[in-house]
Amino acid sequence: MGRAKGDTTASMNRVVTRRAMVLSSCGVALLGCARVRSLFADDPSADERFLLDTELLREPLNPAAGSFSGVLEARRFMSYAGCSDQGTALRWLVLERAGIRMPLRIVSESTFSALRAGDEGALENDELHGEPVAPDEAARLGLAVGERVQLEAVCAALHFSGTLTLDPIYGLCAKQITRA
Repeated sequence: MGRAKGDTTASMNRVVTRRAMVLSSCGVALLGCARVRSLFADDPSADERFLLDTELLREPLNPAAGSFSGVLEARRFMSYAGCSDQGTALRWLVLERAGIRMPLRIVSESTFSALRAGDEGALENDELHGEPVAPDEAARLGLAVGERVQLEAVCAALHFSGTLTLDPIYGLCAKQITRA
């Protein structure tokens, strides 16, 4: 009826080992890397690299309006509204051109005309009330990430981020984006 002392110790070690394994597995799943969590969440942003500060356009292009071409990329960006802000991860469809990534925004005809005339305030009154295009919207536009595109666009400040100064991030405003 009684167990030998060695049998009890061996079964206890097995129980502790299993418990440790289960706990460590749960820890990896809950607190592990974003890639592991995205496999379970089916998160499309898992493969999107974060934009580096050196990749962003921080001043307007000269001339601001013109024809632009490049490759579409899906990228993430951490935006900060102030010193105590922990940041918000944004997902943008960007145009890669000569190592610079410019967020894209679709605007109305009237806003596009006003931007071409130099009125950057026109973005605030755009009838489309848009933000930079998210990667999920590429299919709706008839485009795919990794595809070479061309657009008639105007360079404008599309987003402001920073801890103290809210530095502008410039991107391209267009009426449409077409395959190159």
